[in-house]
Amino acid sequence: MTAAPALCLGLDVAWHGGGRSRASRYDVVIGGMVGAGGMSALSIDRVYLGNRCRGHAAWEPNADPESELTAAAIVNRIADRDGSVILAIDAPL
Repeated sequence: MTAAPALCLGLDVAWHGGGRSRASRYDVVIGGMVGAGGMSALSIDRVYLGNRCRGHAAWEPNADPESELTAAAIVNRIADRDGSVILAIDAPL
């Protein structure tokens, strides 16, 4: 008997929405299907946090304090999934 494939997602959260460096203004969602046959090709979604400007500055840390952008990226990945989903989070909780 083989287990049904599971969608495995990993989430790397930028510390306080990243720093002033452009490279750190992303959360990352990586995923693939894992089952009896191994893992399928990975897919990576970089969630840009710089679209959320606060105040008068062009960009400030913690640009997505409620994680709405990152949550939307995860929901989009699992919306049509009819099966198990495993989510691993790398974040300072």
